[in-house]
Amino acid sequence: MSQFDSDTTPSINADFSVAGEPPAWPKVVGIISIVWASLGIVCNLCGVAGSAFQGAFLNMMPPEQQEQMRAQMAAGQSPLVLGTYVLGIVLAVELLVAGIATVRRRPIGRLLHLAYGAAGVLLVLLSTFATWSAMQAQLATMQQGASEVAKQQAAAMQGGMMFGMAFGVCIGLAYPAFCLVWFGVMGKRPEAGAMPQEPLV
Repeated sequence: MSQFDSDTTPSINADFSVAGEPPAWPKVVGIISIVWASLGIVCNLCGVAGSAFQGAFLNMMPPEQQEQMRAQMAAGQSPLVLGTYVLGIVLAVELLVAGIATVRRRPIGRLLHLAYGAAGVLLVLLSTFATWSAMQAQLATMQQGASEVAKQQAAAMQGGMMFGMAFGVCIGLAYPAFCLVWFGVMGKRPEAGAMPQEPLV
């Protein structure tokens, strides 16, 4: 009987490459999460700052336009929109921690990414609803007492905003959906294939 029996042949784990190296995807996915989280923090901070400095922007406009713009801004300013910016910052920080944990091949990285995926989908839906409601209120204010030409311009603006919102929804759902599929459906674990850490003496 040959000493190279099939029962004694070592199996190759799917989490290892042919050369026995641990998989490289935790570092790649972790870095993408860190970059995506950084963009989310910056964008949501800009949203909060924009809401806070609307009054300063209004003061830079000609006096005859300030009253009209004040009414439009008041109609479009929603506490729910501001709340989604704040929640977006919190969720981006959570994704940043998840990315760092995944780069380090920590098991918690998978759970944090799954939590981000579920919360991210809900936040995108909530943000879309809040933005849509604020946009409708702002357009209604713009059309009050306006000429037919102004109403047509407002209708065209609404079409552009709807396209922008649809594009934003697709971008916003992309990474949360990836996290749910990669870590949930496919069951990827960043600690799989990692070398065991030696205890500190």
